[in-house]
Amino acid sequence: ANFEQNLKTLVRYLSEQQSQLTQLVASIKGLSSQLHTLNLAEPELDKATPMAPVSSSLVTFPVSKPNKFKGNPDKCRGFLLQCSLFFDNFPASTDQARISFIVSRLSEKALEWATASWDHIHRMTYLQFLKEFKAVFDHPYEGKLSGELLAKLRQGNRSVVEYSLEFRILAASSGWNEAALLVIFRQGLNPDLLNELACEDDDLSLDQLINLAIKLDHLLRHQTRVKLERKFKRVLSASKVAPENPEPTEPMQCDSSCLSPEERLRRMKNSLCLYCGEPGHWIRECTKRKSLEQGFICPSTSPISSSFFFFFIKKMEGYTRA
Repeated sequence: ANFEQNLKTLVRYLSEQQSQLTQLVASIKGLSSQLHTLNLAEPELDKATPMAPVSSSLVTFPVSKPNKFKGNPDKCRGFLLQCSLFFDNFPASTDQARISFIVSRLSEKALEWATASWDHIHRMTYLQFLKEFKAVFDHPYEGKLSGELLAKLRQGNRSVVEYSLEFRILAASSGWNEAALLVIFRQGLNPDLLNELACEDDDLSLDQLINLAIKLDHLLRHQTRVKLERKFKRVLSASKVAPENPEPTEPMQCDSSCLSPEERLRRMKNSLCLYCGEPGHWIRECTKRKSLEQGFICPSTSPISSSFFFFFIKKMEGYTRA
C-alpha cells in the first residue's frame, strides 16, 4: 500500500513538472516571436529616420581674441583676418554683435574714430561696417610703392632669413611675376652669396632660390665664425710668448712700454693705437708720438696709467713749463 501511494505521488510530481515545462516552452516561443518582429521593424525605422551626418563645421578649435588694433594701416588686414577666424569658431548671432566685438578690440586712434562715429556705424550692417573700416584704416604699402621698396631692398648686415622675410612681404603686394622677383631677390643679396650662386642653375624657382641662399648663408657665416675664433686663438697664444726682438722703447713712451700682455691684446683686438690707446690710427701714425719727437709730450690716455700729466717744451725759448 505504501509503495502504491509513493508511486502515485511521484506520478503527480512528474505531471506537474511536465505542465511547467510546457508553459516554459510556450513562453520562449512567444519571446522569440516578439524578437523576430522587432528585428524586422528596425530596418524600416532606419529608413524612415536616417541619422544626420556629423557636419565638419561643428568641429572647432580654440582661437584667441585678436590683439588690440591701434589704427596702424599696415596691420589692418591682419586684424580683420583674426576677427574673421574668431567669428568662424565662435559665431556671433547678429551683425551688431560682430560690430560690437570689433569695436571692443580697438584702442588709441582706432578707438577715437569709433567713438566719434558710433552714432553712424552702430546702425550699419556688418558688411557696411567692414567697408567703412577699410576705407579709414586699410592703406598698406601696395602697388607701385611696394615695388619701389622691393627694388631698393638689400640684405646688408642681416641674415638671408631676415632679408627673405621682408622680401616676401613686399613681393606679396607688389603684383610682380616670379621672373621679376627672381632678379630682384638676387640683386639684393650680398656679393659673397652672389659669387656662390653664380654657378647654380638659373632654372630654380623663387622658393628654391631662397632656400638655397639661406643654406649658403648659414654655411658662410659658420666658416667666418670659425676663422675668427682661430685668429683670436693665434693672437692670444702669441701674446703669451715674449717677443725675441722687442721694439726699443722711447724715453717718454710710457703708454706702450708699460702695457701688460692683456692690455696689449685688447688694443690689438679693438684696432687701437699701442701708444695712446685711441682708435683710428696705428702707432706709426700716432700724432702724440710725433709730437714727442718735435718737443711735445702729450697727456697719457692709457687706462692703466694712474696719473695724468702734461708737459710743454718750448725749444725756441729754451725753457720747460710743467
